[in-house]
Amino acid sequence: MAASENSKTIMIVDDDDNIRNLLDQFFKENKYNTALAPSSIEAIQLMNIKYPDLILLDIMMPGMDGIEFAKILKNKDDTRDIPIYFITARTDSEENMQEAYSTGVEGYIKKPFKLSELLDMIKVALGDI
Repeated sequence: MAASENSKTIMIVDDDDNIRNLLDQFFKENKYNTALAPSSIEAIQLMNIKYPDLILLDIMMPGMDGIEFAKILKNKDDTRDIPIYFITARTDSEENMQEAYSTGVEGYIKKPFKLSELLDMIKVALGDI
């Protein structure tokens, strides 16, 4: 099934082409639009065109990392209410988790993850259940 023009948009920000492409196809099959960015800088450029309904954000990326990008978004009036979920392969020390959640994001998902569980979480976050 293809995404429709009336469906919600999920922005996938990850420097790993395989993850971006996998999630892009998966969400389109589940009737969501997607916006793809390999970096925080490209995500900002896409957001100049249209804000997504939700952002899946890798933490470890070249240039501006996901934590810094999330801080920027959560501190701006026009983007603070966009749900952001970190998707990361980063080691989960207590300090790393606290740093991630201190940005104000809604969730933290460790790679590898189950697509079905991710979809359920996204549906709840977007009010689609």
